[in-house]
Amino acid sequence: MLKEYIERLYNIVEYPILLKTIVNKIPREILKNLLFINKKLKFTPDIIIDIGAANGTWAKTARYLFPKAKLFIFEPIPDSFKNIEGVFNNDENSFLFNFALDNKNRMTDFHLNDFSYSSSILEMTEKQKSDFPITQNDRIIKIKSYRFDSLEEIDLSKKVLMKIDVQGLELRVLEGFGQ
Repeated sequence: MLKEYIERLYNIVEYPILLKTIVNKIPREILKNLLFINKKLKFTPDIIIDIGAANGTWAKTARYLFPKAKLFIFEPIPDSFKNIEGVFNNDENSFLFNFALDNKNRMTDFHLNDFSYSSSILEMTEKQKSDFPITQNDRIIKIKSYRFDSLEEIDLSKKVLMKIDVQGLELRVLEGFGQ
């Protein structure tokens, strides 16, 4: 327990901005990781891409730390997307996309799980469902998916920070970036 408190104190000494996370309801661990990228690696992105944004927590934290970056957010789940719209509706440097990224442009089945963080284009395995009972219930909805390289809005010639969290579909998303 003491070790945990010492580690938190060290983090706050190293990154005083972490104190503001309490007031601004910014997740400390996400901010700490982004601060590492910014301070230790000396990287400040011009473009931030959040693929599989869920409720937008990572994107919100990235926006907090990098307020001048253009932010591109991809989330196929309709209810999650509505929440993200509520957070970013007045942010003129945020661009929201209510579809999935994949290696093909198409309408596709999407396994919407009761535990939405486990939702995916890929079907959940029986092992996943037995090991994590919270993920047992899902239903199939139709969504649009696009290859990233078919989108014209995003200029990758600048400094880019990207997060991909798509429940096992990461390789196919990367294939959609082309060569």
